[in-house]
Amino acid sequence: MNFGLAEIEEMRLELNLKITGKAGLPVLAETATERSFTINLLLDAIVGELNNIVALLDAIGV
Repeated sequence: MNFGLAEIEEMRLELNLKITGKAGLPVLAETATERSFTINLLLDAIVGELNNIVALLDAIGV
């Protein structure tokens, strides 16, 4: 692969989490809940390092 022209400007990471819970006594009383979370990360701090890795991979011919 030729990574010579590649330059990473930003990296985004999205995590989707779903938590469910159930409590109570079957037949008598029971309750349940569900919650969803979305976490978005913008990783600008490591972009320069990623560009260095891409340049190194290109230099060694990977």
